[in-house]
Amino acid sequence: MQADNAEIASMFTADQADRSATPIDWTVVGPRDRARLARIAELLEAGAVRTGQDFHYAAVLYEHGSRPDDYLTAHVLAMAALARGRLQAQQIAASSLDRYLLSIGRSQVLGTQFEPGAGGIVQRNYDQDALPESLRAALGQSREALDERRRLLSRYIQPVGTK
Repeated sequence: MQADNAEIASMFTADQADRSATPIDWTVVGPRDRARLARIAELLEAGAVRTGQDFHYAAVLYEHGSRPDDYLTAHVLAMAALARGRLQAQQIAASSLDRYLLSIGRSQVLGTQFEPGAGGIVQRNYDQDALPESLRAALGQSREALDERRRLLSRYIQPVGTK
């Protein structure tokens, strides 16, 4: 059995620490995200991303990119993590697919992407009819799960029109 890559785990830990501050200083976090993305791309090219955890953490780092190709790569990495038994990658698989779709001008199909709106935290361009609710639920994206995510996000994202 292969060992998880400690460098990837360290980058993931730093990524999550950057996102624990409220508010997040994107002038600091943005350059760090770009550096982590460049390094994880090198590790991926070198074949150093091997285990389910490695693929999962790499998916999170790619989802914090800024281009459609980053989000698509995040989705494929999450699928590789799931194929290697890393069930925790289910959420990043769903959110990276939605983020990719939004980035290319399509509607999200799982409803994982939120933003501040006049009435609070709202889902961005969400096609609720694209997939049956039973399929969303099977992927961990039930209405209840999405409502819980919205509630958690409301602690970090200020609705439009508030101070």
